[in-house]
Amino acid sequence: VADREEAAARVERLLQYQFNNRSLLEEALTHQSFAAASYQRLEFVGDAALGLAFSNFLYLTNPTVGPGALSTLRAANISTEKLARVAVRHDLYPLLRRNCPRLDLLVGQFIQSVKQELEDDLGTTP
Repeated sequence: VADREEAAARVERLLQYQFNNRSLLEEALTHQSFAAASYQRLEFVGDAALGLAFSNFLYLTNPTVGPGALSTLRAANISTEKLARVAVRHDLYPLLRRNCPRLDLLVGQFIQSVKQELEDDLGTTP
């Protein structure tokens, strides 16, 4: 999405949250191939926050489950692939500023495989 305001607004609508500092959102939507200031530092903090939030949710909603099973549940639900599938479902990749044809190719292949899996699960053909 070339219009950065529209990209930011789309993310805010999806999250149902309005950023006080839009520059952080812009940084979060910037791949390292596009600019020196990319999402990587925010990703570090975000991974920790997501892990904590999901751990808290699992702990509170599963009072009889032991720590090993809780760890397995957390890992299964915050894995890179699981989050990538969420990004595909919400069509987030076009919002990412990037300059990496190889990344475009790999993400395109992943998107097609996810869509194919969905079609296979629903019993439809492309």
